[in-house]
Amino acid sequence: FQFGPGRFVANPDSQNEHLLFRQAVAHAIDKDLLVAELTAGSRLISPAVEPLDSYVGLLDQEHAERPWTLYGVDPSRAKQLLSEHCAAIGRDCDANPIRIVLGGSSNQPQIQTMTRLVSAMLTTVGFEVDVKLRDSSIFFGEVFDSGEWDLAVLNLHTGSGLSAIRGIHAAYDPAGGPPHGQNYARWGTEDSAIQGDVVEEFTQLVAAYRSAAEISELRDLAGEADNFLAEEVVSIPLFSVPQVAAVWGDEISGFKHNTSWGFTWNIEEWQRLDS
Repeated sequence: FQFGPGRFVANPDSQNEHLLFRQAVAHAIDKDLLVAELTAGSRLISPAVEPLDSYVGLLDQEHAERPWTLYGVDPSRAKQLLSEHCAAIGRDCDANPIRIVLGGSSNQPQIQTMTRLVSAMLTTVGFEVDVKLRDSSIFFGEVFDSGEWDLAVLNLHTGSGLSAIRGIHAAYDPAGGPPHGQNYARWGTEDSAIQGDVVEEFTQLVAAYRSAAEISELRDLAGEADNFLAEEVVSIPLFSVPQVAAVWGDEISGFKHNTSWGFTWNIEEWQRLDS
């Protein structure tokens, strides 16, 4: 979800600031169906994929909570939440359906498939959906950074462990708006539609995580942040795709996996240890 003012360039009818709306979207999405379609014949993504209900549990295996299970696929519940949202804003959504503009990169087959499937899911519960994919050079060169998108299907590359969790927090840090920060969704930033106590609460969580030193404290704070982002439906994690590599450590040095650029990004630095 984009929360900054640029979203109205993409969709003058954007409703992302409303929690009932975000909850309705979350309940409309069938993650199991997405995974099944994308892994069919292993054509688009690895078959070793499962729906994602916690970014903390994914990156730190000792964390067992799964807060996004709050939003299992439930079209009836999605329709009810949408009806409650329409009543709250005083709108006849049967006569004037809420419009969603679903964006992303057109260069990736999996994004094309996902947006098609998600669009159908949202349409089923009563939204009017327009899919507007752009070439990666345009979407990530102009649209994404400026915040001129409504909802987007994105790939997030990350590592593992407690340090990687800090990177997830940075993506929603209210103090980290672009161009200096990484909060491209503009959740809680100065120009965001989201303000108030919820922003202050997450700001304090992020600050506490950065200053914590004990592993147990880091895990507790990460769990709090995971639950917070789920309750507020700041985003909707869909699934994770593992990246695995093996190297003979006693024969080759210099190998470093980069989640954004793959396994051979620094191949010029590799060396045989016996040379």
